[in-house]
Amino acid sequence: MRGDANKYIPEWNKYIPEIMSKLKNAKEEEAFSISIDISRFEEIGDREVTGFQNFHFLIDNGISEKVNGKAYARDLGDALESNSKFRFFAKNKRIAIDYNRKESKLYMDYVKKD
Repeated sequence: MRGDANKYIPEWNKYIPEIMSKLKNAKEEEAFSISIDISRFEEIGDREVTGFQNFHFLIDNGISEKVNGKAYARDLGDALESNSKFRFFAKNKRIAIDYNRKESKLYMDYVKKD
């Protein structure tokens, strides 16, 4: 196990209520975003300002695809996946998650299943 394992999960857990609220109120065709206080993540990870980069992954049926190389992105997927309310809500749904560093925003939208 690496030293950086799961250290961002407590910070991501603070965002889950807002993520859930936005997901519940979003129409299936519309994207939404939430602002992220990136400075907290940089402090936690002891990263330089440029250390927290853009990322993208999918949640499919409540399970996040595995994200390699970015502990902060992987920990968001793990935080969502380990939240029973989120897993129940995300059942039979596919959700795209994108973080845009320039805007300090986390974007989410529903993706149609094939």
